Amino acid sequence: MSDYYYIEVKTFEEGNVVRRLDASGRSAREQEKIELGLLRNLNQNRYYTNSFESPTQLKEI
Repeated sequence: MSDYYYIEVKTFEEGNVVRRLDASGRSAREQEKIELGLLRNLNQNRYYTNSFESPTQLKEI
């Protein structure tokens, strides 16, 4: 298992990351609830979420 877990919000148009949240240290259920909450509030015609594990710490946006 990787040390860090992130959830990103990206644009469909260019694939740019507009938001990155660090969900490391949270249970899998908490991570899922965070992502579902983001999806509920997003304009899904313009944005999507991407969750992933990372071996290195990334800057939150």
